[in-house]
This record gives sequence, structure tokens and C-alpha cells, in this order.
Amino acid sequence: MLRSILLAIAFITIGADLYSQRVLPVGEGTVGQGSVYDMVEYNGQVILGGLFASFNGHARKNLQGWDGANHFDYPGAFEAPTNRVSALEIYNGDLIAGGNEPILGNIARWDGSTWHPMGAGINGTVKAIHIFNNELYAAGSDGTVNTWDGSVWQQLGDAFNGSIEAIQGHNGELYVGGDFDQNASSTVVIRRLAKWNGSSWVEVNNGLNNRVQNMLSTSDGLIIVGYFDSRGDGVQNFPSWTIFNGSNFNEPTFTVRNNLIGIESVCAHPQGGFILGGYGPYSMWVNGSETLDIRFNWLRNIIQYNGKLFVCGSSGTSYNVIRGLGHLVEGTEYALLDAGSNSAAITPTSSMFHDIYRSLPGFEAPKGDNTFTISLTSPWLIGKNMDTLHSSVPIYNVNDPPSAGPNANVMNSDYYERYYQVWKLDRDMISHHALHWNDAGYTAPYVISPWPGNGEEQWGTCTIAPYADLNSNGLYEPSTGEFPLIRGDQAIYYIQHTVQESWNQHPTMKLDLNIMSYAFNDPIETDLYSTVFCNFNIVNRGSDNYTDARFGIFADLDIGYSEDDVVECDSALNLFFAYNRYDIDLGASFTDAYGSFLPAQGVQFLNEPMTAHSSYRSGPLNVEDLMSGTFNGAPYMNLEYPTHFQFPGGAWTDTVNSVPTSTLNRMTIGSIGPFTYNSGDTICVDVAYPYAMSASGNRLESVTDLKARAQALRAWYATQDFACGYYPDNITQVATLDASTFALYPNPTSGEVTLTGYPAKESLAITVHNVLGAVVQQQTWPAAKPQFTLSTDGWNDGIYILSIAGKDRTTALRLVVSH
Repeated sequence: MLRSILLAIAFITIGADLYSQRVLPVGEGTVGQGSVYDMVEYNGQVILGGLFASFNGHARKNLQGWDGANHFDYPGAFEAPTNRVSALEIYNGDLIAGGNEPILGNIARWDGSTWHPMGAGINGTVKAIHIFNNELYAAGSDGTVNTWDGSVWQQLGDAFNGSIEAIQGHNGELYVGGDFDQNASSTVVIRRLAKWNGSSWVEVNNGLNNRVQNMLSTSDGLIIVGYFDSRGDGVQNFPSWTIFNGSNFNEPTFTVRNNLIGIESVCAHPQGGFILGGYGPYSMWVNGSETLDIRFNWLRNIIQYNGKLFVCGSSGTSYNVIRGLGHLVEGTEYALLDAGSNSAAITPTSSMFHDIYRSLPGFEAPKGDNTFTISLTSPWLIGKNMDTLHSSVPIYNVNDPPSAGPNANVMNSDYYERYYQVWKLDRDMISHHALHWNDAGYTAPYVISPWPGNGEEQWGTCTIAPYADLNSNGLYEPSTGEFPLIRGDQAIYYIQHTVQESWNQHPTMKLDLNIMSYAFNDPIETDLYSTVFCNFNIVNRGSDNYTDARFGIFADLDIGYSEDDVVECDSALNLFFAYNRYDIDLGASFTDAYGSFLPAQGVQFLNEPMTAHSSYRSGPLNVEDLMSGTFNGAPYMNLEYPTHFQFPGGAWTDTVNSVPTSTLNRMTIGSIGPFTYNSGDTICVDVAYPYAMSASGNRLESVTDLKARAQALRAWYATQDFACGYYPDNITQVATLDASTFALYPNPTSGEVTLTGYPAKESLAITVHNVLGAVVQQQTWPAAKPQFTLSTDGWNDGIYILSIAGKDRTTALRLVVSH
């Protein structure tokens, strides 16, 4: 039996959320090889150093200054194509640049007008520059550590037999790390990490088994990153990074993605914690016990400049490609809907449930097992205007051109900063805001404050997200206690507009798509818990009216290994689905295959009947046939009667026996309609993505369980009030204590307390909790009675919460009892 949604009072203290961070382009960025290895602020400018031909169209190679609008050349050094800048530092007011610059000895000083050599320079490429105890140190590929005395470089101790990649002072001691395992004379073992003891370099805690790339001094210890996976003697294992506490290495409790490739850098985050610069394209912000992915490849450094955060490194992907330099802002363009048994990746693109950053499936079922049932799914819509077919039928169109945000008059970088993101919320977060918005020192989570509840006049947009308009003034005002409205226990919301897909030859329908995916987190209610839901509100923003319009879901359903699946449909359940062709997933040798325990994955229409189903394997796409359930314009004739449902089971099932292996990957489309869709109209479609795996793991028994789940979901949906555009207010909120709503007096009280101000036509349930959440008393406020009295006899002194629940509203009031 499916549960009804229960309203909860938030008594627990919710910790401050780690702010989301996304990287946005800064113009066209760097071109050429494109990497920025370091940056500093100098004379009011950001100085970029690396290996590139130009930055934002300005052709000064490898090193240039930028103030947000203007470019500065700093001519005379590092100007040849291969003269890479590896490290930058400010020392005694001068800009110091190190790298590959043979004419100036690989390290040079800019005094405000000219580059100067620093003594005889450093042999080999300079890879690290560091100021420690007010002294300047430099090291690099020749394995020497050198300190500058103002006139010449002095070598510090013996050289190493490999390159030095990092220098770092920590707790009064100087450390170096790199790709060495002995001193240059091969007499002393020093495996990749060394400390200066005042007279010589000594190995630190048995060293590390592979290259150290970077280090950072923090209050928690010395953070060390690189390509190592154990201590030098193999005793202790690490995920390419560790924290040295002065005596021992600490084993991190989490890893960055693709950690086998290594971690190139570590840098302090101005808002707290540090960033690990990884590859693939993930870097990670670590702040206390919380972590957050930042999608920027080999992130090398971060600075705060003119009130903005900038990161440098190799590249990243946002609404446009990020090259070399990116702007770090709040919000996220990638989130996992993971409240239930599954985990679905959501981005502000037309590719749903797909990890667009790694081109991998994004619907993990069950979550945490690295097995996937959906590679990608997209909403489709077609219609005819004057007998000409128009369409919006995206497949893998994720970035070019960007489709995030509503249709607008202007779509500039500010527009995409606003809309190239997703908003992930859960009911506890919203309830906490509703209860505490007026508390001293309270700050609303980022996702609540910029919730797109108001149209943006500067871009000519009018699409808005659902919210509780408590004062009915038509404005979303979170600073007054208003909050987003969601479905489920967790939801992710975003806005799309249609773009012309490169492969589609039909005119594009001008649409806004407001999409909310949501899930439930109660494992007892297995049908809800095993399903991801999606609500589509699609507005016709164009001037065209359409007939024979159809809405569909395109789905690339891959049950683990993608080449051994079949698809079917059940029109009575408005369901289409995929399951494994064989009793063992053919990709069982791969970690992302299911082996012999095989699930079934479905797509189900909840508020409209499915009128067609087709599958697609390869070749040109005929979208009208696929959406209409036809072949060359005519119904399927594989049964004894015409049908618009391909592979309904029974006498007509999917088969792979005669199909070449290269075309076994199943893509499938279910649709609703036809209907008339005029300019300004909104269509609302509710879709479920149920998943089922039988107790035996048998593929056909999983299909049976999937159909039973779909039947239960349809029964549950029939009990919900999900009218088009309606989102229930299921969030506990603190009512304003005035005569127009509820009043509670006396407060504080030493005896009885009276509730008044709500002449309800229905009875109200009153539940009293103490601060620990325990129920103290439950009463019923009879219908049409203007006031109700409670006795506090037997209550301890303290703060209590009175929850008042009716059919359409739930309110929480605070009461202080003092006898």
C-alpha cells in the first residue's frame, strides 16, 4: 500500500550546506594548447601564466594581464610558442615568473616596466616558486632547490635524481615533492617527499610510491597530491592524495573521480576548505566533511578578483566550452536525484538522466552499484502548422547551441549565469526555511534564494517556477518566508527552451519546458521508492498553432550492457519498457553489467493515455512515424489488426535473432496525443520511470514485477491532486501571528492557552511536540469553532511546537510554557 505524504515539523538543526559551485566561461578563454598553469593578482590585474597562444582574442602567448576588460602584454619574456609559464609569485612587489625561458634562465622578475634575469637563473624548467620565511625558493626539472639572496641563487642541499614539482612551507618546516626517489648521487633514498632538516634533505615518513605533484599547508595538516597510491614502502594506501600531520599520513575517506589518473593540484578555496584538481573533467571542493564536484579539468589555482572567483587550469564544459580560465559562481549545473532507490543525473540540457560530462549513462539502479538502466531520455513534441510538420526532438544535443532557460529576447552570459543551472531541493530544507526565515542570523540556502519564481523582465521572459505566494502579491519573496513548491521528498527543477537540432530538418517549435524531476525517500513504500517521477509543463511561446500535436518520451534504455536488450509496451498501463534479452547480461565481464540478476526499466504516462509506441535501432529518424506508431505513415500490421503499438508482447515481441550486433542497442519512444496545441497553450504531462528487479533476478519475473509496480503507481496517482501547473503546499510553515490567521494567547503561558483566528469549515488536527520532537498531546479542533483551548497541565517548562493540520494547510506555532 502506498503511503500518503506526511507533513513533518523540522525540529532538528540543519547544518549549513556546502554552497554549490559551477564554472562559467570567461569569453572564449585561451586558445592554442590552452592551459593556464598559474595566476596571481598584480597591480590590479589578473596575471595568467601557462601555455597558450591567446586569451579572449588577445594574442600574447603564455603570459598576459587582464583587468576584466583590457589586456596587458608584459613583453620581453616567455613569448616563444614553447615558453610555458609554470609558476607565478609576487616577491618584494615584483612579479616573478618561472617556467621554460632559456634566455632569462627560466625565471625572471618584472619590476613594473621590464623583465630582468635573476642571477644566472635555474638549470632546467622551473616548476615551483614559493615564499617561505620571507625568502624566495625555486625548483624544477633539474632536481635542485634554490633560494634567492637578492643577487644569486643558492642551491639548498643536494640535488635529487628527478624533477621537483612542488615546494611548501608548513609549521615552520620546508617540504619538497616530485618525481625522485634518491638524491642525485644515489646515496640516500628519498621517495618523492622530502623535508629540510637545517643541513640536508630527509625522506618524510617512508615517502610515497609515485610522483608528488602539489602541496598545500592547512590547519589540518600538509595536503599532498599526485600520482601515488601508497606509502613508499607500500604499507599504507591512498587515493592519490593524503594529509601529513607531522608524523603520519592520514588516509582520506573519499576519492576524486578518475583518481587512478592522479591529482595535479591542490589550492585553498577563499570560502573555506580546498580544491583538489583532478582530471576527467572533475575537480573537487573539500570543506570539512562535505565535498562537491567542480567540472573543470586540472584546476590549478583559484583567486578572488573584483568580488568574483576565478579558476585556472585546462578546460571545462558549461553552456559553452571553458578554456584556461573560468568564473566560479554559486549553483550547480549537475545534480543527482537520489532520494529513492535509484540515482538520476540532471543537467540543464535536453539530455535527461545522462552524465553529459563523461558521455555515460546517468540513471543508476540501484544507486551505488554502478549499474545503469537508462542511458538517456528526452521529451519530444511534434505538430503540424499549415500541413508542415514542426518538431522539438532532441537526442544528444547538450551544448550546441545551449538550451537552458526560457525563450528570451537576449541570451547573453548573464542570462546563462542565471539559467544554466538546476535547482535541487528537499522538503527538510524548505521546511527549515519556512520555520526559521525570520530568525536572527538565518541565511537561506542558495537554491531557495534565486529560485526562478519571478519572470526576468530584462530578458523578456515570463516563465516562472512554482512557489508559495503567502501574501498573494504575485511575487516570489523568500525574505518574507515564501518558499519553492515541489513534489515528492526531493526534487530537481530546471527550465529549457527549444533549439534547432543539427540533424532535424523540420522547423523547430518555439517552446518553454519547465521540468521537475522528483522522488520519494521512504523505503517501506517500495513502489514510490523505486520510481523517479517527472512533471513537464510545456508552453507554446511561438505564434504558430498546431494540429495533430503529440508529446513523447524518447528513451535509450540500456539494461547494463547496451547491446542485448529488448523493448516492449503495455498500452493498458500506459507503459513501455526494456529488459534483458538473455538470462545473463552479455557484458557480465564489465563492472557496469548486471550479470544474472536482471531488472526491468519502464517509462509510464500517468495523466494521459499512451497512444503509440515505436522502437528505433539505426538509420535516419522518421519522427512522425516514431511518434505516431506507424511505418511509412501506416499502422503496424504485424498482428491480425492494425495497431500503433510496436512490440505489445504476446504474439508480437521484439527479437534480435536476425539483427546485426551493431544495431542491437534499443532506443524507444512512447507518445500521447494527437491534440491541438495553440499559441500560448500549456500542456502538462506526468511521467514515471519505474524500476523493478525480482527477488530471483529472473528477467521475465522482473517484467512481471515492473507491471505490478506500474499498476500501483497508476492507482497512487489517481489519489493525487496534480492538476496542470498545481504543486501542493506540503511544507510546514510558521504562520504570521496576527488576527487574520492564527493567534495564540497567552504566550508565554502558565496554564491554559487559546487558539483563535481561523473559523474553519473542517476540523483541524492539533499535535503538540516538545523540542526533542516527542508528541506531548493530540487534540481535534472542531469545525466552525472560532477558538480552541488547550491545558498545559503536566507540561514541563520550555518551548513547544503546535502543529495545526487541515486538508489544505498545515501551520506550526511556537509556544513558551513557564509555570
